[in-house]
Order: sequence, then C-alpha cells, then structure tokens
Amino acid sequence: VAALPAQPRSMLTPAVLDAVTEQKPHWFLDRLGENGLQDWVPQVPVRLYYGAGDLDVPHADMLVFAERAWAAGAPVEAIDVGPVDHDRSI
Repeated sequence: VAALPAQPRSMLTPAVLDAVTEQKPHWFLDRLGENGLQDWVPQVPVRLYYGAGDLDVPHADMLVFAERAWAAGAPVEAIDVGPVDHDRSI
C-alpha cells in the first residue's frame, strides 16, 4: 500500500480517465465490467464479512450482492463485524 501513488488517477492513462469522466466506451472499462461480481452466484458456502465504516467496499454494495445471491439460492452468509473500516474488517 505504501508504494501506491497518493493520487490513484496517476495510474491511469488520459484515455481511460476521459472514458470514465465522459462515460465513453473503452476496452479497459469493458474488461472491468466483465470482472464484476454482481451476476455471480456462488455454488459453495460463502461468508461475506463487512464493516459499516468501510469506504473501500461500501457495506450497502455487499448487502445488495448478498440479497441477489440469496434470491438465486446461493449459500451466502453476511456477517457484520461492526463500525470498522476495510482493513479492520479483515
């Protein structure tokens, strides 16, 4: 983490930044979309640990995923570890 730049935008090319801010198509954004978990349905038991203070992965997003997985019959358990951030939720 210490080796990461202070400004994450510096890791992206101007073309990617433009595609993000202007909502334009770009191959990199397409690949990111394919890497999403919103349509994934686990086939094995999965425990989702979350903290209400997590700014990296908002707990509301995790709960939406859990609800979709439950609705699809997936063996998913959501576990609230309290008002902690991302690192402390681990």
